[in-house]
Amino acid sequence: MVALTRDLVLIPGTEQRPGDRILAGNSARFDPDPLYAEVAEGVTGRPMEWERSDGASDARFFSEYRIPAIMSRPLVGDLHGEAEWIDIASMQQFYDIYIQYIGRKLGLPMALG
Repeated sequence: MVALTRDLVLIPGTEQRPGDRILAGNSARFDPDPLYAEVAEGVTGRPMEWERSDGASDARFFSEYRIPAIMSRPLVGDLHGEAEWIDIASMQQFYDIYIQYIGRKLGLPMALG
C-alpha cells in the first residue's frame, strides 16, 4: 500500500515523487592550503573564514582524482536568483588573492598582474 501511494503523490511544487533519486555525488575533500589563507589575509587584512556548506561544486570531480581545487568566491548574494549580486571591491580582492597565490605557489619571482 505504501509503495502504491508513493507512486501517486508528487512533492508540492516539483515533478518529484517521494523516494525519487534527485541528485547524488561524491563530496569534495576539504583540505585548506595554509598559503592560500596567508595570501588572503594579506590582501583582505582579515583572517580566512573556513566553512563547510551544502550544495554542489565541480570540485567533487577533481577531488575524486586528488586534484586540488580552490572553493572560494567574492562576496555575493541571492545566487541564481533574480536579485543576484556581487560586491565589486571584493571581486578585485579575489582577483588579487588568486594572482598572488598562484604566483607564490608556482614559485614565480613576482606575482603576475
